[in-house]
Amino acid sequence: MELLKHLAVIILNIDLWSATSKLSAEDLALNGIDPNKLPPEQLASLGSIRLLGRDALRDLENLKRKAERLCQASGTRFLGGYAIPRDKAAEVVGELEAIKQQFHDKKREFLAGFDAATETWVAKNPPQWAQIIRNAAKSREARAAEILSFNFAAVAVATPEELSDNSGLVEETQGLLGRLYHEVRQSAKTTYEQSFVGRREANRKILRPLMQIRDKLSGLCFVAPQEIGEAIGVIDEVLAKLPPSGPIAGADLDMLAGLVGRRLAHIGQVSMTQPLEEQGEEDSPDDQPIDPGAPLPAPSEACFAPLSFDF
Repeated sequence: MELLKHLAVIILNIDLWSATSKLSAEDLALNGIDPNKLPPEQLASLGSIRLLGRDALRDLENLKRKAERLCQASGTRFLGGYAIPRDKAAEVVGELEAIKQQFHDKKREFLAGFDAATETWVAKNPPQWAQIIRNAAKSREARAAEILSFNFAAVAVATPEELSDNSGLVEETQGLLGRLYHEVRQSAKTTYEQSFVGRREANRKILRPLMQIRDKLSGLCFVAPQEIGEAIGVIDEVLAKLPPSGPIAGADLDMLAGLVGRRLAHIGQVSMTQPLEEQGEEDSPDDQPIDPGAPLPAPSEACFAPLSFDF
């Protein structure tokens, strides 16, 4: 389990409020609906009523996603959290602390404006539901304050000395490479579809997602140094062939699109080093199960230092 010495696991514990409440028969009665005419509970349920507009909690939702993206950028999912290179853990924790403070600030703003947000929502809905919304919202305000929370923890992972067998942890650790490649494939496919399809020319901002993929691979290179190092080498080779400044077009854009849309979008499924023309045209399915028992490649010195670009 030598691999575990190189990583920390960051666990996010962020809870959001749904801004809904269970709809009761009494609520319907207040609105002139006869509860006796409702279907039996074993047949249908009343469901829920929305107490605030979806935009009322948008800032808090965005901060949760920001924290998840931060961890995803440097690490890969592992044991319910994110496996982060130890040498990046302090930096990630510092940024999470800043997001946590922003979350608490937005939470206070949300609670201070709770009544106003309720009235805004009431005004957007039929007037016969106004009192039901107000009553339900008021009764749930304290619960919302209790539920909304942001916390995280960075931990080291090891097998307790008193355990002679920890096969579950072994399997999870051996599945790190497969999960890393799956996340890179998803990112590359999204980048290709959003940034390359239909374009004949692009500015240098198109390189940002690629550099993010490279940084992620570089940070987690210890998972499979030889194999990941080869992938980083291919990325660096393509970047080195691009013009040092100005827009990217023509053969350069095609080369970049091939790297993102063919190689990185199928990393772990096709060879990164084999020429594209020698690879089959049929796409490999991305939903193949990951074999957690597959051995990781032997360590080597193939990892690459991070690159920086001015664009």
